[in-house]
Amino acid sequence: MVVKEHLKHPLSLETVLCKFYKNWKEHQRRHYRGRWAERLVCEVLKKHDYSAGKIKVKCEDGGREMEREIDCAIPPIKPPRGQPAVIIQVRYGVMKDLVKRAKEFSAEFDEILRCFPNHDKVKFVVVYFTPYKDQQTRRTILEKSLERGERQRKEV
Repeated sequence: MVVKEHLKHPLSLETVLCKFYKNWKEHQRRHYRGRWAERLVCEVLKKHDYSAGKIKVKCEDGGREMEREIDCAIPPIKPPRGQPAVIIQVRYGVMKDLVKRAKEFSAEFDEILRCFPNHDKVKFVVVYFTPYKDQQTRRTILEKSLERGERQRKEV
C-alpha cells in the first residue's frame, strides 16, 4: 500500500512483469559470468597440474556454525591436508562496481581467516575479471582493492 500511495500513475501488470523479467535476466547473466570465471580459473590451474576446485568449508564463528563456499582452492602438496594452501576468490565486474567488490573481497577474506586456525599458512588470491573496455584501468582496480582492504583492516 505504501508504494501505491507514492505512484503518480497505476502500474499495469504487464509493466511489473516486464521489469521483473529484465531484472531476473540481468541477475542470471551476472551469475553465468561468475560461474564462467570460476571454471576458467580452476581449469587453467588444472592444466598446470594443480589440484584446484571449488570447495565448501564449515567453521564456527562466535558460537554459530557457518558454511563458506570458496570459488577455487588448491590443497597443500604435503600433509596435513586439513586446509587449503591457496584460496582463490573469483569475480567478474566493471569499474563502477569496484568499491562494492573490494568490500566483498575484504569481508570474505576476514570470514575465511576465522575458519582456519593456521591461516598464516594459507595464501589468499583475488581474481577480478573485467570487460575489455575496462582493461586500461586494471592498475587502478588493483590499487583501489588493496587500499580498501588495508583501510578496513585498520578500522577493526
